[in-house]
Amino acid sequence: MTEIAVAFSSRTVPANVVPSTHAATFEYDEASYFIGRNWQSITYEEWHIHSDSIYAFTPLAFCYFLPSILSAVVKENNSDLLVVAALINMLDRSPDVDLWDDFFTDRWTLLTVAECRVVQLWILWLAEQQEYDDDTLTRAYETLEMLVLRCSDDRSCD
Repeated sequence: MTEIAVAFSSRTVPANVVPSTHAATFEYDEASYFIGRNWQSITYEEWHIHSDSIYAFTPLAFCYFLPSILSAVVKENNSDLLVVAALINMLDRSPDVDLWDDFFTDRWTLLTVAECRVVQLWILWLAEQQEYDDDTLTRAYETLEMLVLRCSDDRSCD
């Protein structure tokens, strides 16, 4: 999807992919695999192997690598990845923003309006795949809409 590349074009490789002080866990080992990687070069298979990395990325690394996941599943026309389920679960939120946890707000509020809109398009694509519950996808889409309403112009939503 060209839209994904355009929306995330201003993102640069993050200085830190994992927090400088982190526990020695499987998730951080998985995330460390992506240090120095260009998001456009990461394959579907790599996301299959390193799916737990999504939980260990720094907020900026999360935003930087997010388009890679979106693009990889569309390119393969296959949304059957644990990392996709993780993203949908993250977005399946209460409409009460006061109930959003720090993990979510530290990452998703860094997206710009254009980036949120592209993720919404991706969710619509996921709906066509019929692998996820419509209610879950609707809540995920609406969460992104709430993020957009918090944003102004093309700035991040924090």
